[in-house]
Amino acid sequence: MKFKAPKFVKGVPWLSHDLLVLNNFFDIDKGPWRFVRDKTVHVVKYGFGDTSKAGFGSTLETKNRIPYRYGTWGSDAESQSSNFRELENLAQSLEVQNEKGSLKGSEVFLFTDNGTAESAYFKGTSSSKKLFQIVMRLRKMEFASGIKINFIHVAGSRIIQQGTDGLSRGGFSEGVMKGISILSFVPLHLTAWERASNLKQWLIDWMTPSLKQNESLKFLDAQDWFWRGYDIDGGVKNNDGIWMPTYKSGIFIWSPSPAGGQIAIEQLREAHNKRTKSLHVFILPRLFTCIW
Repeated sequence: MKFKAPKFVKGVPWLSHDLLVLNNFFDIDKGPWRFVRDKTVHVVKYGFGDTSKAGFGSTLETKNRIPYRYGTWGSDAESQSSNFRELENLAQSLEVQNEKGSLKGSEVFLFTDNGTAESAYFKGTSSSKKLFQIVMRLRKMEFASGIKINFIHVAGSRIIQQGTDGLSRGGFSEGVMKGISILSFVPLHLTAWERASNLKQWLIDWMTPSLKQNESLKFLDAQDWFWRGYDIDGGVKNNDGIWMPTYKSGIFIWSPSPAGGQIAIEQLREAHNKRTKSLHVFILPRLFTCIW
């Protein structure tokens, strides 16, 4: 049955808001470049942001320095939701550095203990108009200044150790504020095994009893994702001298780092489409979830 589109549709209240946003984005004479990946020099910057009921704080690494901001909210912001204060603090932190020209051509990883901030920015929208306005400011700044922004939700305890939590309360003696490298608080490269040494044995203990005869667990490293993860288990040359892979299904344990999660998921998708008999188990720290 052929679908017939109606001649008229009824606009919902949010439509006028969307039209104003589109008008805002297209109110330029020349279309901007969308920064995705720098072809020459790629600069990565790391920062943290945190707010309390009364105050805010942020740190952002730039040129081997840690510029920081801290202060107290005015009465107008104190009455807003904690989600608004968290996202507004992150946005202002980036806007201040962007006005100084220190962010152009860089990719920024900004860590927060507010999951709503990560979710709203990644999705590009929010049912809250105030949060949506902040997201729109950040998106415009991205393409106007040639930067790429990542918000990453982390545990509040990490914000405390890093020092930004104390900074939001006027403290200057914790984490990066006393000279500790900001990279030590950014474990996006660590796998689950590296973060918890007893995790692998725990996994073996409860999975092994359920294995069938001739089944075994195969722990994949990064190189295995593109080989054994596709059920490829060696190979032989045929009569024409062409190497032909041999296949063997199995139970595969993937353990990518959070930063490598997206690549691992892409390989799993392709592998499972080609070979459907294997069982794949992922063990992954709950960090940088917006990309995987």
